[in-house]
Amino acid sequence: MKDTSSYPLYHKCGIHWSFYGAYFALDSILSYIEIEKGIDMAEMHIEGINFSDIPKYTDYDVGDALNLFFRIPYQPMAYPYGFSVDTLGRTKPNLMVVSDSYYWTIYNMDKNKDLWGELDFRYYNQASYSPGQPKEDPAVLTIEELSKFDVVMILYTEATMTKFANNFFEDAYITLSYVKGLEEIRQRILNTPEWLEDVKEKAIKNGVSLEDMIDMDAKWLLEKRLMKLLMNRLIY
Repeated sequence: MKDTSSYPLYHKCGIHWSFYGAYFALDSILSYIEIEKGIDMAEMHIEGINFSDIPKYTDYDVGDALNLFFRIPYQPMAYPYGFSVDTLGRTKPNLMVVSDSYYWTIYNMDKNKDLWGELDFRYYNQASYSPGQPKEDPAVLTIEELSKFDVVMILYTEATMTKFANNFFEDAYITLSYVKGLEEIRQRILNTPEWLEDVKEKAIKNGVSLEDMIDMDAKWLLEKRLMKLLMNRLIY
């Protein structure tokens, strides 16, 4: 959009897209989700655009890191203001975002959180942030978490492509495999007479029900498999 954008999408001394650029990125994300999901999403509106000779938000983050006595001169930057969200009769999907620092500008944008039913921002798939949450939580992935989100968005810029998604896909695979794998092993125990007989004996010995013993054996075997898979991933 560099040749067609009315205002700068990046500040010369910024490593992230400008506040104005982030606004357009969010608009593009909303349009894409609407088309892919076939839904009519909440719409974001602005009153107008202000201009400032002094960069705001993250627009001068590289400039600050230079530790100079003076600011590097640059043209005024554009800043949308007066954000509002039209939610009447609109769909607000639950969104999980796994991203590098590029999503921070959008996450902190006024009214952005009103576009979603639930919003979970997983910074480098390590720390989890949600609206109303007083502090970061570990980015633990569970079946319950995965099942409640309508959209999972992975957003990484070129500089962080070497750590793309930070093992989110592997974590999700292991999480989903746990439920599926558990039922698979249960059925194998029930359909294998020798195995089932062995589990019956262990149930009597441990003083638990057959059903509980089947669950315990299935979990033990599955966790051994998943640990092997996890260790292979760490070695890789």
